[in-house]
Amino acid sequence: MLQELRSDKLMISPRRDWADMKVLFREEATTAVLGFIESTEVGKRLQNGMNKDDLWDIDRLDQNNGEDAMDIGNGRDE
Repeated sequence: MLQELRSDKLMISPRRDWADMKVLFREEATTAVLGFIESTEVGKRLQNGMNKDDLWDIDRLDQNNGEDAMDIGNGRDE
């Protein structure tokens, strides 16, 4: 979103303060802000039978494809 805002010559401060709210609500920022909301699914309503924990995509956390994870604490494979 920030890249798209910059390409539209709209700047957000590094502090992310209340002055930035005015930028985000400008008509020129609409496409970038709506794209952010859509891609992050902020405010997505739960469908019937859905648990809010289902939205965390826990199944995506297994990056080892079922292999045992390395114990990072001591640097050895466990």
